[in-house]
Amino acid sequence: MTQTSELKGSLDQSLKDTLKKFSSEKRFAYWSGYVKSLAVYMAETEGSSCTSLLEYQMLVSAWRMLLIIATSH
Repeated sequence: MTQTSELKGSLDQSLKDTLKKFSSEKRFAYWSGYVKSLAVYMAETEGSSCTSLLEYQMLVSAWRMLLIIATSH
């Protein structure tokens, strides 16, 4: 994505096409399940330290932001 498209608030057409394909093939659902499984696995294996909790929150927050951006364009 170029700086110009970021300033205009729009996405490059090839990125839009990729996001549509990703959505139509249910890849968002697949990867959402993967991110969830990863967070659960890491929580179970690493324990519940504050550092780990912050990392899980960051991972889920980043994924959520990606989904919001992808579905709003």
